[in-house]
Amino acid sequence: MTIPVKLHGSVDPSGRQSELESLGTCIQKCQTGDLREHMRLARIFRPLIRTLAEKRAGGPDNVKEINRFCALGREGLYEAILEFTPKVGIAHFRVFALDYIENAMDSRPKGFWQKLFRIRFGKRR
Repeated sequence: MTIPVKLHGSVDPSGRQSELESLGTCIQKCQTGDLREHMRLARIFRPLIRTLAEKRAGGPDNVKEINRFCALGREGLYEAILEFTPKVGIAHFRVFALDYIENAMDSRPKGFWQKLFRIRFGKRR
C-alpha cells in the first residue's frame, strides 16, 4: 500500500500561499476602512519599519527619533494601501509598500498645516 505524500495539488508546504491570501484579504479590508486590519498590517510590517527607522535615526539609542520615523513609516504604509491595485499582485505588495514607507520617512513636514494634512507637492506619479 502506498500513501501519497502530496495530498492535494494546491497545498503549499511552506505556507506562502496562505500567507499571501491572508495579506490580500487584509489589504482589501484596509481599503474599505477596517481599522483592525490597519493595525494588523502595521504589526506585520513592524520589523521592516523599525529597521528602516533605526537606520535613519542613527542607531537604536535615539528612541524619540525612532518613534517619529516609525509613525511616518506607518503613514506611508497606509498610503500604499490606498494606492495599491490588484493588478500589481499581492506577492509584490511588500516591495510596492517599501517605496511609500521610505518616501514617508524621508519627507519632513515643515509647519503645522503640512504636518496636519501631510501636503506633499510634486511627490507622486
